[in-house]
Amino acid sequence: MKLITTIIYDNGIKSTYETDYTKETETELNEAAEIIDEIYKSNGKGYITLPTKSESGGVFINLTKTSSIEFEVKEESK
Repeated sequence: MKLITTIIYDNGIKSTYETDYTKETETELNEAAEIIDEIYKSNGKGYITLPTKSESGGVFINLTKTSSIEFEVKEESK
């Protein structure tokens, strides 16, 4: 399965990130959703980290610069 994350920034730029979806990713995704919800509700500052295919890295998303974030889990086509 794949996790597709689509981010729309305040300036209108749209970015899409695709990563493998595992049981560990599910836990991270739930935590990220809670963080995003809290920051958006409080108009606060913060960021989340999206996992990447690289074991040693990730993508940092500055939430104060975004207008929406969408997570979608898709089955891989065979």
